[in-house]
Amino acid sequence: MIYAGSILKFPGRSYELRHVDLDGWFAVALASIPAISELVEPTVVEALIGDVGEPQVIQHLVANDADGGAYTRVPEGTTSVRAIEAPSLAAWIRAITHDGENPIATLSITTGWYAVDANPGDVIRLNEGAGVHEITVVHSGRACVPGPTGNVLVAPVEINLDSITGTLRFAVQWSPWSDVGGIGHSRFDDVRRQLEMVRWTA
Repeated sequence: MIYAGSILKFPGRSYELRHVDLDGWFAVALASIPAISELVEPTVVEALIGDVGEPQVIQHLVANDADGGAYTRVPEGTTSVRAIEAPSLAAWIRAITHDGENPIATLSITTGWYAVDANPGDVIRLNEGAGVHEITVVHSGRACVPGPTGNVLVAPVEINLDSITGTLRFAVQWSPWSDVGGIGHSRFDDVRRQLEMVRWTA
């Protein structure tokens, strides 16, 4: 089956959630991981650790030496795992923040496997200007698509956590994740509902 959609113009459709308990940011971040993992299994996660105005340390969590990310990797700041699932992501956050002693200036997920309501072998056909990109749904523990991929330079949804300001931002770049009835929309809606249960608010 072929599902139609489009790549949205930069910066996509933005959704921002806030959390009032800034002092409890570490527990909130860990509590948010299961919901985010329902949306995406990241292949690269980047974090800047340290307060604003102070020297910040770049950290990477990488699955199987995957490409991606905005910052240059250094061996001492890179952790490699077989797959970035909820337990390994939580363990990494604990390690790089020293169990919450050091704040996360930003934590970004812009590369990964994004769950879809479709079957392996189905195709998402994305329009971008005069061009068309076709991405095949695969099975990697669940039906999903990789992003970015090939000539598609952005992921379906980009996620950014800022513990200093208590914000969690989603930038939807592929329309099937924001359009009602799209093959990623119900997943995205479910994640936002789960995040509301740990007191994130729009």
